[in-house]
Amino acid sequence: MELSNAHDRIVQARVDFLIEQPFYGQLAVRLILIEADKWCPTMAVDGVRMYYNTNFVNSLSDSELKFVVAHEVMHCVYQHFLRLDNRDARLWNCAADYVINLELDDLKIGKMPKASSMPNWEQDRDFYNEMGVGPNDPGGLIDQQYRGMASEEVYDLLVKDAEENGKHSNEKVKNWDIHLDPQSGSGEGESGDGDDSGKNSPVKMTQEELDVLRDELKKAVIDAAKAADEMTSGAGNIPGGVRSLIK
Repeated sequence: MELSNAHDRIVQARVDFLIEQPFYGQLAVRLILIEADKWCPTMAVDGVRMYYNTNFVNSLSDSELKFVVAHEVMHCVYQHFLRLDNRDARLWNCAADYVINLELDDLKIGKMPKASSMPNWEQDRDFYNEMGVGPNDPGGLIDQQYRGMASEEVYDLLVKDAEENGKHSNEKVKNWDIHLDPQSGSGEGESGDGDDSGKNSPVKMTQEELDVLRDELKKAVIDAAKAADEMTSGAGNIPGGVRSLIK
């Protein structure tokens, strides 16, 4: 049955994952779904909640939505929102996305959304043309030169490229999802007020909550990997980077 409600479509994607790719399903179902049309143009996660924009979700095909949900799950797996430190937020977000998108593409987890599915496609057509990106090209950041690298390694290369006025010096080079700073209740390095519901802005989290979250995520990842291996006889679609992380 075809679903038109954004919330129901995400729920269905999670159910499909539980059956087809249990590693992603186990981790996706633990995230609280929050409609955040007022501030989130696409999707975002903070390790506890998955925020979504209804228009963005409903602009995606089922396979594209699965890719995006898995992408958000992987930000939780690698705890990217807890590893920013003093880095440039935009470039760190780009580095994290390069790592995740390569892994998901290799494992054929859904399909990366096309560029024309991005909310800023029409107003940024000149930018996309300059970058040589057509409407049916991948809308996310993916590049084989970063294969096998950790986000920190990719970040160092992106900083160098930006300093030399390369591709990543352009402020518009970023992925579709909003990257959050849970402690400040903001996204993309900008300040935010935060609210308890998450509908008007990201929910703020205390340092104590973040410390607990780190441990909870570690346990959740290990449990999900074990469950996936048991259900698939060790042949589950778990990225190599995750297996290395667990070891």
